Amino acid sequence: MDFYLISAIFGAAKPDPKIFRAALEKANVKAEESVHVGDSLEDDVRGAYQAGIRAIWLDRSGRREKLAGHEREVLTVIRDLRELV
Repeated sequence: MDFYLISAIFGAAKPDPKIFRAALEKANVKAEESVHVGDSLEDDVRGAYQAGIRAIWLDRSGRREKLAGHEREVLTVIRDLRELV
């Protein structure tokens, strides 16, 4: 790992897009060049999206089926990290 951001020290936590943008800056990567994978629809997917980052939802428990149809269609969802390969 090249770096990490601690939300309590940084002063913002997910889903605040500020912490995502700070990570992009530290990594010297543009939002459109990055992907964020997380298991929280609110904190990970929404936060990344608000920062302009493509988000992939790690939905291990099948919660995707409980979402409205239009929400399911716009989300990239995986059930296992091995699907990223």
